[in-house]
Amino acid sequence: MIGFTTGISIILNISLVLIFLCQTYTSFYFLAEKDREIRKLEEEYFEEKLISGELDIKLQIRNIIDSYRTGLTPNEREHLADVIYSQGIKYGYDPLFLAAIIKTESSFYNGAISTAGARGLMQILLPTGREVARETNVEWEGKKTLHTPHLNITLGTHYLSKLVRRFDDLGLALEAYNRGPARVTRILNKGKSLSHRYSEKVFNNYRQLKNNGKA
Repeated sequence: MIGFTTGISIILNISLVLIFLCQTYTSFYFLAEKDREIRKLEEEYFEEKLISGELDIKLQIRNIIDSYRTGLTPNEREHLADVIYSQGIKYGYDPLFLAAIIKTESSFYNGAISTAGARGLMQILLPTGREVARETNVEWEGKKTLHTPHLNITLGTHYLSKLVRRFDDLGLALEAYNRGPARVTRILNKGKSLSHRYSEKVFNNYRQLKNNGKA
């Protein structure tokens, strides 16, 4: 009789343990599911916030572009804002910083040609454009390529990134972009003082666009 009672007691204890384990597992399962739901909602929230931020920046860039005589159609201006944004993100620049360079170089006029022969939105020389086009697998069609907005920005942004790696300084890279890397290197090697007039102008334009978006 004692053995029978003991057996029943053991069975009851095992049952209680199993019930406890089942309840614990169920609780953990629902908690895990709840946690997954929360993470999903958080991801969706941040994704929507990211998309919203992207649209805001593109709209700001489009407004800047529209304040200039660009020589581009409305569709081309819309695409231009997308390209400036995507190239900025690709190379780790604030898209508004690229907009500041374009403002400094050409005031967003696609047909711009400098006295030195630099062309397009980011004012690229033909030899430089040809070299960078080869590096980036862009089909090179000479002057036409440099006056194709998305190609000009693709080449110009890649070229700037090369200069940043070469000089390890954004200010120097901008001066090299404006004067040519060989010339800047010669000045530095001679220990002469290098004017930062161009880079300061770009940074000032960037601060202006960043602070109030006004062109």
